[in-house]
Amino acid sequence: MEQNNNYSKIVRIAITGGPGSGKSQVLKYFKNCGAAIIDFDYLAKKAVEPETKALYEIVENFGKEILLQDKSLNRKLMRSIILNDKKKRKLLESIVHPEVFSLYYKQLEKFIKQNINIVIAEVPLLFEAGLESHFNKIIVVNIDQKLQIKRLTKRDDISINDAISLIETQIPLNKKIEKADFVINNDLSIEDLKDNIQNLYNKLLSK
Repeated sequence: MEQNNNYSKIVRIAITGGPGSGKSQVLKYFKNCGAAIIDFDYLAKKAVEPETKALYEIVENFGKEILLQDKSLNRKLMRSIILNDKKKRKLLESIVHPEVFSLYYKQLEKFIKQNINIVIAEVPLLFEAGLESHFNKIIVVNIDQKLQIKRLTKRDDISINDAISLIETQIPLNKKIEKADFVINNDLSIEDLKDNIQNLYNKLLSK
């Protein structure tokens, strides 16, 4: 989706990192600081709700078995399908991403009307999907890989091998850090993490 000139009125900052790095936690703390936020995971869920264009296309490409009994997307099955199949993962992204960005820009328009001049968005596949141009600054959440794997196995109820496979579907974290404007280390205490986020938000506001 093309950007229009109105979007230059709002500073768009992306939070990204590896799976299980704690991006959602960091986004929540930015929200607690008073930041206007957008959660791309939430937008992705909205984009594939029953009766949506994206879900219709998913069924067309993956079959009706990808749906649960209530006609919603079976996310666990979908994750298992795309985990080790790059072609199917790219196909899914080509269906979902345009709808997600349509929702994203609608939300930006609402923020602009509210005279909000900075928004922070959690964008899990920022680099993988080549979405950097939609944002002015990039924050990467860094984490030790052992802790990352531990979080993934607990969060997604998956094996260590599946957690490693999930991590390997994305660009290595050290490569993402090289492209970042700011890095937040998420292996600190909660209080230190909150302090770092507040300090970074103050710096962003001052600019």
